[in-house]
Amino acid sequence: MKLIPNVKKLLVKQDDAPDKVGLIIMPDSLKEKQRTGTIYAAGKECTYKAGDKVFFNNYLGTPFKFDGVEYLMFEDKDIYGEISSENSTS
Repeated sequence: MKLIPNVKKLLVKQDDAPDKVGLIIMPDSLKEKQRTGTIYAAGKECTYKAGDKVFFNNYLGTPFKFDGVEYLMFEDKDIYGEISSENSTS
């Protein structure tokens, strides 16, 4: 089954929080939600496309479960930007 979001919607798989910070193993209750994720599916008129790594506000996005995996549904305008592996020179 395939999910295609509405015109300006994005389905994002949120990155997992790290299990360790330095030498300290973090229990689940103290792990902070990540503000980054990878776009799983994008509507036709979105700025971003599937596979893009993006960052966003933790308090935006609607939790959504699809095929047993948890995602966040965002409007295109709620994504702050794309994370690129390329070095930028300004």
